[in-house]
Amino acid sequence: MSIKSEAGPSDRPTRSKAATVRALLDATVEVLRTSGYEALTIKSAAAHAGIGRATAYGHFGSRNHLVAEVYWHRISSIDAPSASSADVRTRAAILLRQLALLMSDEPALARAVTVAMCNADPDTEALRSRIGYRVHQLITAAVADDGTAELVEVLEDMYFGALVRAGTADGYSYTAVAAHLEHAVLRLFGDQPEPSAQLGTGVVHSALIGTAENFSPNGNC
Repeated sequence: MSIKSEAGPSDRPTRSKAATVRALLDATVEVLRTSGYEALTIKSAAAHAGIGRATAYGHFGSRNHLVAEVYWHRISSIDAPSASSADVRTRAAILLRQLALLMSDEPALARAVTVAMCNADPDTEALRSRIGYRVHQLITAAVADDGTAELVEVLEDMYFGALVRAGTADGYSYTAVAAHLEHAVLRLFGDQPEPSAQLGTGVVHSALIGTAENFSPNGNC
């Protein structure tokens, strides 16, 4: 008696496409890590992944499209803290810290994401909208019934403002961003966090909100 495979013929192209995309995204991160943003092209990512250039262009239209897809995959891997796990202040702080640490060890990727998220090509714009909506979903879920739409909007502004600051300010790492966001949330809820060497002497919340004016998930950089 023969045993049929669980995956039928129609499953193979999808699986092959997913593997190709995964290889290109991994190659994108590696090229950024070893050679920087200027060296990243569809051609260089394809060569690093061992994939034909024509195949790569069939999936991605530009290097910014590649970078935005990397970021989208990482954002998609995060779940919001359960509403029953802690109070709203703690849930918001945990989530923003998680988001900030997505690229904490990859400064070249972080800078590339900042550039890509401000790019106006159609493929990147579509991904930017999905990323912005996903962040909105996560923050809304973290706030749950313990906050208002205005609170969700402020937390979004804090996160996206910090994203720009980390991608453009020399010496401002995503590890520092995570600490700043965590302390900013405490200030937002009226608490006075303990001083930290990473925070400097400025008012964190005001600094992040000011930076947020330079960026939105709709690409207004």
